[in-house]
Amino acid sequence: MKYHPPSMTGMQEFICSLSARIPGSYLYMVRKELGVRKKILDVGCGNGVPMYILAQGRHLDITGVDIFPPSVQAARNTGVYTTVVRKDVRLFPYEKKHFDIVVSMFVLEHLKKSDGIKLLARMEKAASEKVVIVIPMGACEQHAYEGNAHQEHLSEWYADDFQKRGYRVVGQGLTLYDQNPIMRKLLVSIGPFNNIIFMFHILFQPFIATRYQYARHLICVKTL
Repeated sequence: MKYHPPSMTGMQEFICSLSARIPGSYLYMVRKELGVRKKILDVGCGNGVPMYILAQGRHLDITGVDIFPPSVQAARNTGVYTTVVRKDVRLFPYEKKHFDIVVSMFVLEHLKKSDGIKLLARMEKAASEKVVIVIPMGACEQHAYEGNAHQEHLSEWYADDFQKRGYRVVGQGLTLYDQNPIMRKLLVSIGPFNNIIFMFHILFQPFIATRYQYARHLICVKTL
């Protein structure tokens, strides 16, 4: 039976699946890096919804790891993972070259910078082909929510944090409202019309790609 993520409406799932096929979206960029028939580690997999979208139509052997019990169960329920391990991502046993690709989407910012740097090194050790990181650009305040204390942002990351480690970095999405609470609340309140903003991001992607100061996210890829 196909699993439908409970946190998403049918329309939201359709839009996410569509965006994963539109050049310029972060989902598209990550999906392009995953390929097919790969052994993948999803570090900080959360509820598994992003990987559920990315893996559609692919033959992937995916291991997820996350610390929050409800997220671990939700990720297991997606059916997209071969296994999901409940563990602190800082303590997961990252065996050398055990995975083809290691992916981390919106995780490092939840760790202290020193812990994040150590985790990067361990992920690079575990991958035989590449490491793919998605992370907010710079300061992006976020507090705990939904009973998950691990949702708080504890560090800021910039393009040169990754470039000096040999990563190829692409900026994605205009940072129109992340640092403006009033604008953020306004866009959330208009619901489905927020999708217009998504198209605005896509149109300006060629401009954002190397002008990191205007980017909402950074897509960082290290080929090993």
